[in-house]
Amino acid sequence: MAAVKEALKAMVVDHRSITPEEAAAAMKDLMSGASTPAQTGSFLSSLQTRPLDPTILRSCAEGMVSFAQDCPVPDKETLVDIVGTGGDGLDTFNVSTAAGIVLAACGVRCAKHGNRSASGAVGSADFLEALGCRIMLNGEQVAEAVAKCGFGFLFAQVFHPSMKNVAAARKELGVRTVFNLLGPLTNPAKPGLQVIGVGKKEIGRLFAELFKIKGAKIAMIVHSSEGLDEISPAAPTHVWLLKDGEITEKEISPADFGLPAHDLALIQGGTAGERAGMFREIIAGGKKRKLEGAHAAVTDYIVANAAAALFVAGKAPDLKAAAVIAREAIDSGAAKKVLDAYVEITNSVAQPLAASMTSGGTSSFSTAGGVAVMRSETVVDGTAEVEKLVDELDQKKGLLMMSTFEYPGRYTLWKVGFVDPPIQFISRGLVGKVKALNARGKVLLAPIRAWMEAKAVIKSVTAPADDTLEITVAKADRKFTEEERSQQPSIFTLVRELIACFSANADPDLGLYGAFGYDLTFQFEPCRMRLQRADDQRDLVLFLPDALLLVGHDSKTARKVTYDFSYSGASTQGLPRTGAAVPFKGNTPPSPRDHEPGEYATLVEKAKEEFKCGNLFEAVCSQTFYEPCNAPPSEIHRRIRQRNPSPYSFFINLGDEEYLVGASPEMYVRSQGNNVETCPISGTIARGKTPIEDAQNIKELLNSLKEESELTMCTDVDRNDKSRICEPGSVKVLGRRQIEMYSRLIHTVDHVQGTLRQGFDALDAFLAHTWAVTVTGAPKAWAMQFLEDNERTPRRWYGGGIGQLGF
Repeated sequence: MAAVKEALKAMVVDHRSITPEEAAAAMKDLMSGASTPAQTGSFLSSLQTRPLDPTILRSCAEGMVSFAQDCPVPDKETLVDIVGTGGDGLDTFNVSTAAGIVLAACGVRCAKHGNRSASGAVGSADFLEALGCRIMLNGEQVAEAVAKCGFGFLFAQVFHPSMKNVAAARKELGVRTVFNLLGPLTNPAKPGLQVIGVGKKEIGRLFAELFKIKGAKIAMIVHSSEGLDEISPAAPTHVWLLKDGEITEKEISPADFGLPAHDLALIQGGTAGERAGMFREIIAGGKKRKLEGAHAAVTDYIVANAAAALFVAGKAPDLKAAAVIAREAIDSGAAKKVLDAYVEITNSVAQPLAASMTSGGTSSFSTAGGVAVMRSETVVDGTAEVEKLVDELDQKKGLLMMSTFEYPGRYTLWKVGFVDPPIQFISRGLVGKVKALNARGKVLLAPIRAWMEAKAVIKSVTAPADDTLEITVAKADRKFTEEERSQQPSIFTLVRELIACFSANADPDLGLYGAFGYDLTFQFEPCRMRLQRADDQRDLVLFLPDALLLVGHDSKTARKVTYDFSYSGASTQGLPRTGAAVPFKGNTPPSPRDHEPGEYATLVEKAKEEFKCGNLFEAVCSQTFYEPCNAPPSEIHRRIRQRNPSPYSFFINLGDEEYLVGASPEMYVRSQGNNVETCPISGTIARGKTPIEDAQNIKELLNSLKEESELTMCTDVDRNDKSRICEPGSVKVLGRRQIEMYSRLIHTVDHVQGTLRQGFDALDAFLAHTWAVTVTGAPKAWAMQFLEDNERTPRRWYGGGIGQLGF
């Protein structure tokens, strides 16, 4: 009988606890893939119902580590890791990662083991990526980084490829299991010194006993009174200290570090980019500067947690002395030097990496739909590759999206693009077409068809040609509440299934990229349709690429990522990455605009009458202009980048001689983990000719009651959109009327964030906001009906969005 079955029999039939040997054997079945998803789920849920024993937890951890990739860092007895179990749900700053960098600056080597988000919206991997680090390093490369700068990050998805064998069962269970405790215990670098945070107080003694059984000389386990799995800067923290075989318990407070207490809210929230920006400001150096508010709180938070590790490492006699050492590493700029060195080291790595390394220098993983994916990665010159891509988009399907503006805490520099994708997905109404654009795409049609045909939400799947699937979504068989509006049958039902088919949680870049048309909103907001839509109008065009150009902060160390796919004996390997090339043809429009002189002004007056009687508070009316264009779209894109650089710009060849070129300062919606954020923009004034004129214009803008009221209304609508899908009380305004300055304009921007409720995902976050109040009006449904009744031309892509839906 399989070991996992023996363990299940012991717990379920014999009603006894399993032995450490049975736990270890069962874990080998789980990690090797020998157990079925049902057996894995039953084992995990049964184990969860029994009191945890430190010997059982140790056996589970050792079983998991035995399947991990090795990380050959020498002198493990002096190597440190600071890590938490996660699950505290308090969404605090990534202090353990930041403290690890400070430790390295203090001369204590740190091998940080981490993953993407667990307890908060931003995991250690997300935080490091936002700082400009590459995280897909193997064991030898992490060991080299530790040797060179004292810090290294072991990304759990790289070092624990066997976790894919339990991923489906864990996702189906939907509750925390023993695996949520194993992270701090399964660092493949095997550090001899650890500070571990636990999200529940009752687990603290368990971890201390486990380290005692392992024979550890010293270890510190912490849990704050608010529930943090770290040392709190706001309240007492309970400590279990194992030293020389003895476990002592005590409470410590910020005063024990010589630090003041801070409001917990000051260290909560923020995106990966915002946290990275704050950390860089903190470690910029300079003893005479005065940090206040959130910066001061986060600094002391880092100092306290780094100090605990310094004490464990024997670098200071007590916590207060250790805090002085940590503070000096920050103020002197030593921590900044470590971070800069680590960024440079990780970005110089050219070896292809991902979730499961093979001897061929590639990576591999499998999707939920049974597609085997091979990923390869090389370093390229980003500047040259971007310009080459722009030229290719004149005649080849694909896209280029970029953020060319840097703003602390919100915008970072990045570019992503591709041409000749193998798959294109287009839709109109409830019918979607998946089209293979080359021989490589035909390989992917088989798993897509098999997946769709097995889903009750899909009415039919047909193949009108050998390169095309036509898929129709089943109509609703029940009514949906307002909160469920994003989950009612729509073309996004099909999109969800496409994402589910290729989901693997193993690659941050693979996904669907493209454009979302304005009319998609009418699948959720019923409207009396007056305007006649053209026969060739498409509501949605998405591409699944098999080659991506990824450019980060340093354009000279960009990455070219390529994918190969195999399914049921068929493979894309060896097939050319080509597609149809259709040269751009200029044309002359029949008329210069869709409004006669004075008609738009009449429309504005009509909207004002609606304002007076309370039907509308705002209406964002549009008009369409046409100009002859004989220059290629690439030229328009380059001119926009040069003359009006915005935080976001894009150039998309949608096929069928349709191109989208544009730029925008507004982030429509961004969702990572269970976090959703938006940045409503309203309030605009021109840039001045000098900094003094800029200051005067900013003052005028901030003193404008009209501009303030308009942004307030936009943000209120945005908060209402989030309230449908977010946890009660989690929707917060993080930034109010923040000034953003671009090449020609100054804007006021709010920053709104919420936490998704259970049962809602990133796609719900996207759909709940269709479309932004800044391009429709308020109340949103009434405004869109007003626009439909009074505008001259269907909006098509205007007022919609562009972006990525990750797998």
